[in-house]
Amino acid sequence: MSQRCLRIVAQTRSQEQLENGMLRYEWVNGYARWLTGACGEARQKSEETLVFESRAVPEVSLADYVNTLWDSAVRCRMEDVEKCWHASFVLMSKMHKRIPELLTKYTAHRLVLTVFVLAMKLTTERPLSNKISSKYGGVMLPNLNSMEHVLLRLMDFDVFIHKAAYDQAFNLLKVPSPTKRRLTSALSFAHGSTAAVAVR
Repeated sequence: MSQRCLRIVAQTRSQEQLENGMLRYEWVNGYARWLTGACGEARQKSEETLVFESRAVPEVSLADYVNTLWDSAVRCRMEDVEKCWHASFVLMSKMHKRIPELLTKYTAHRLVLTVFVLAMKLTTERPLSNKISSKYGGVMLPNLNSMEHVLLRLMDFDVFIHKAAYDQAFNLLKVPSPTKRRLTSALSFAHGSTAAVAVR
């Protein structure tokens, strides 16, 4: 292959990577905005749901938290990461319609993690283990296991995702074309750390 052809291929790949990064940036921030708008202020009153509640509102933003989990899945070579996150939004929306009082500013991060774990097990043959997910999600493994079991019970194990709802998951959260500032942010998180963040 000539040098000119190699340059064209490299440029095409770079453009594809940039476009994929921008789509992810838009989607993650759309998801974070939806979560923020849906969050309540009240503390949990049920002993069963206290497992989802942090002692204080986590300092890390919801968008940064989603990006940390997303990067951990990519770093661990998990397949169908985008598919998993689309399913996560559908499940989160479904959960919120059934038990809206569960999603608050104190529970949002832990619910994002728990729903992500459930979505992985529904959409990929090789999901991350709960041990790895708890590490990157910033919670203890027993707590994540408990949250998963409690959420399934609260939803009556109804985690079926209709195709129409899944197909709408991306477009529903899409935002207008990114500005130059958003482009810079997208490029920065693409090379960021996947260090665990605590949501205790």
